[in-house]
Amino acid sequence: MESTDDCARADGHCGRGDTAQDQVDIRIVQDQFMPENAGVSAFSDYDSESQDGLDSTSFTHGEDTRVLPQDVELDMKIADAEIDFRRFRTMESAANRLQKESKGYLDSLRAMTASQMRIAETIDAFYGDAGTRDGVSRSYKQAVEDLDAETIKALDGPYRTTVLEPISRFCAYFPDINECIKKRNHKLLDYDAMRAKVKKLVEKPDKDVTKLPRAEKEAEMAKQAYESLNEQLFTELPQLIDLRVPYLDPSFEALVKIQLRFCAEAYSRMAQVQQYLDADTREQYAEGQLDARVEEVLQEIRDLSIAALKKESGCKNINELFFTTITIFELRLQTNKAKPPMEKYKNKNEDS
Repeated sequence: MESTDDCARADGHCGRGDTAQDQVDIRIVQDQFMPENAGVSAFSDYDSESQDGLDSTSFTHGEDTRVLPQDVELDMKIADAEIDFRRFRTMESAANRLQKESKGYLDSLRAMTASQMRIAETIDAFYGDAGTRDGVSRSYKQAVEDLDAETIKALDGPYRTTVLEPISRFCAYFPDINECIKKRNHKLLDYDAMRAKVKKLVEKPDKDVTKLPRAEKEAEMAKQAYESLNEQLFTELPQLIDLRVPYLDPSFEALVKIQLRFCAEAYSRMAQVQQYLDADTREQYAEGQLDARVEEVLQEIRDLSIAALKKESGCKNINELFFTTITIFELRLQTNKAKPPMEKYKNKNEDS
């Protein structure tokens, strides 16, 4: 018997080197490649570790005329379907990530405004009466409150309607599609199993002559079930992949507009706070002289008596000075064997 590679070259087709599910082609074996004493046609193995497959279930019964032709069209559709499956997996991964990040963006806006609220309250408490007089801290706090109460809440509904919900609806189709792909793969396994059974009966005929026709019929039914599902995926998956852009374009446009509105509102409200800032401070900031002004204020703080206290004590900070004083006091108590102040005071009262 000629080698399977010779058989393949004679027909002009090559086997696929994919997985067991993908390798469903078979070489056509012409009569001239069959041994003279053979009663069946020869087949090439598409995978030494998997089930052998046939691409057709059309048999001609006779002594030496049973030949299994290759279904080239089916093999090409399987190859194209596998490519579409990979494209679908890529799109599915990107869409799921888009859904996650879109929700994260809305959560981040809320977290940012909440953080602004906390820092505004802290600054207002820090300024105290000074903030009441110049209105800086109060105006900043009011601007942040308005941004949170009006802008964020006003954008929440449109963002959900135009961005989150369309993306979620798009991703909701994926489980059904994955189930259909899974079912298609199972049908392919069933089809491969039936073809392997037919091949075995062809190579080693059974005493029961009715087994081969029954196996051929079952193989044909398995083929039809597989082809029906594979054809549906082969036709509709590319359409779904191509529709992703026109479907998500409006959501992307809405996302950009919502971001623009939020940034514009935030800038407008923060700009209103500037009128409460000192004119000299605004001018120094514009001219890049604010750092020098801050350094002058820090020097004034260093010149204060309480700030110079750490230099006189030789301590690194006020806390260290405090704990050093407590330690010295405790050592004096131990040296003089003195009682705690409260007990000493109590004893004096008793003596009197």
